[in-house]
Amino acid sequence: MKNLPEIQVPLTRIYEMSLASVQTNAMVAGVELAVFDRLGKPVRAEELAETCGFDAGTTAEYLNVLTACGLVIKKDGCYRNSPEAEQYLVTGRPTYYGDLILLEYERLAMSPKTIAERVKNGPVFQKDDGNMSSEEFWIQYARSMANWERAGTAQMLADTIASLPEFSSMRKMLDLGGVRA
Repeated sequence: MKNLPEIQVPLTRIYEMSLASVQTNAMVAGVELAVFDRLGKPVRAEELAETCGFDAGTTAEYLNVLTACGLVIKKDGCYRNSPEAEQYLVTGRPTYYGDLILLEYERLAMSPKTIAERVKNGPVFQKDDGNMSSEEFWIQYARSMANWERAGTAQMLADTIASLPEFSSMRKMLDLGGVRA
């Protein structure tokens, strides 16, 4: 019988990272499909599928994935939003984060194959700016960022700044947001 290898560090972090894309893709698809808008109250998978025009079997499997991700709660065969999904993934809420998720996912998501190709061959320069030069893009982006701030980011930053030892003597402060070193 072979001895098992001695483990110096746990696999936990790498294992969780390997599943992160599944969780992210499931969440992004839910935002794209506005699934969370329909899960404010418990609903059966078949009802959701019929209401939205989705395939019933796939909808049940998909809702189970969202449940495994912690975004949906399943009880007695019915699904409803988790508190986080209800707060941040329901369209129209002042803390709705879905638009920013879609914008950033579209802008930043790359397959492992694309990443490997770029590491080997260098960057690919494209003239397509992803519609970033349109006024509509920036209106949507500004609204999304405002919701992001209302979702707790502004309070977190204010608390951090207020905890600085110099804060009590501050008279003015300059926000250099977006500046990279």
